[in-house]
Amino acid sequence: MADLLELAPDPRLHISEHAWIRDEGDLRVIVTHSIPLLQYRRGDAVMERLAMAELAETGAARVHEIAKAFDVHRTTVTRCCKLLREGG
Repeated sequence: MADLLELAPDPRLHISEHAWIRDEGDLRVIVTHSIPLLQYRRGDAVMERLAMAELAETGAARVHEIAKAFDVHRTTVTRCCKLLREGG
């Protein structure tokens, strides 16, 4: 009976209350408010930087939450936001 109650592990990596990452094979999906924000191939550094900036700029997560989820320093997230605002 106890086996029936065991839950499958959550495949999402929670970034914040409103955002999470879901890896599906070699694809990574960034979800905010239950809506996919971005989808890209894992290891795509440009898209990863865009994802970090979009999460911060939209207010879906705080800089420190994003940094922790993507395993980067907070300064990296801030730099990505600055580049996005400057059009780069």
